Formats: sequence, C-alpha cells, structure tokens
Amino acid sequence: MASFVGNINLFEGRVTSADAGRLSLRCDALNAELMVLCGEAVESGSPISVAVRPEKITISRTAPDARDRNVLKGIVRDLGYFGDQSLYRVRLQSGAVLQVSAQNLRRSASLTVEWDDEVYLSWEVASTILLRT
Repeated sequence: MASFVGNINLFEGRVTSADAGRLSLRCDALNAELMVLCGEAVESGSPISVAVRPEKITISRTAPDARDRNVLKGIVRDLGYFGDQSLYRVRLQSGAVLQVSAQNLRRSASLTVEWDDEVYLSWEVASTILLRT
C-alpha cells in the first residue's frame, strides 16, 4: 500500500535484504524497491512500513544519481503554486500517488515542472522513516 496522510507519504512492503544497517524493501504498490536505514536485525520477508515527508522529496525532469537515494518515476497529475512553495501530486506507473512539496527558490511566473510532465522523484535513504508497529 502507498498513501499520504496529512503531510507524509506512507509505504508498506516486505524486506528483501538487510546489509550493514540498510534494508531493501519491496513495495508492490509502488512497483519499486526502496532502501531504508535500520540499526537492528530484521529478517528477510518481514512486513515493514516506511514513510517520507513531502518536503524531503526532490522533483525533477531529469534522472538523478541514484546512489544513496530512492528514485521513482511518474507523471505530475496535480500541482498548486503558493508563492514560496509548490505542491505536487505525482502518479507513478503503478498508479500510486505521492505528494511532493518543493521550495520555490526563484521568483518566476513559470514553474520548472508542469502538469502532465514526466518526472523523477528522489530522496536520500536517510530521509526514509522506518515505522514500528
């Protein structure tokens, strides 16, 4: 499952591997493998939930360096411009929708990312929050 509640994106999945304080998580709702930091032993196959805040996600038209980052691809389906901030809802190929909040660093009437643009969403592995049940 993937969803956003308030101002956080939530993902559920299963641990596929654990190595050196890092877990790989298969999230079927995103059709993707995510990485998360974890300081304790977790068995492969264990169900797990993680979250990422919308402001921790970078949105761009070009593919980012995936080293130490989670990267997903989608299409902008909704956006709102609020002066110093833009809010995006991006539909992934799996159909899941992620919410992204981007700081507008330049004064400009034109946005760098528009409706229906194909975009890459990425965030640092350390920004992925492991949730305990």
